[in-house]
Amino acid sequence: MRRRHGLFVEEQAIKLGYKVSEAGPAVLGLQPPRATDRCTVFMEQDLARLIRTGSTPQEAFAAVMVSVVKNYLNKVVGNRYRSREKVFFQGATARNPALVAAFERLLGVEIVVSPYCT
Repeated sequence: MRRRHGLFVEEQAIKLGYKVSEAGPAVLGLQPPRATDRCTVFMEQDLARLIRTGSTPQEAFAAVMVSVVKNYLNKVVGNRYRSREKVFFQGATARNPALVAAFERLLGVEIVVSPYCT
């Protein structure tokens, strides 16, 4: 996942009052409302709209997790081959269990995360 996606997730977590390390676990298991995956500017606008229209901060942040993953898959991965059995996720953003769960949900495959992500 590109660095800008990780930074965006971090910024949104802080705006919603979470420590970055707590944000992912806080939204696990939630059914996120729909949000755009076009770019982080629109994602940020959707986050504000979701909060204004009654979504909880947890629901809104869960929507961000799914949107970031969709954006990455559509804009970065695109039509490239990807395993239908297992995907390896590395880097600091792989420590966010909500992003891992979003990848698993959207791809329908096991996501393997190294215990040495930095």
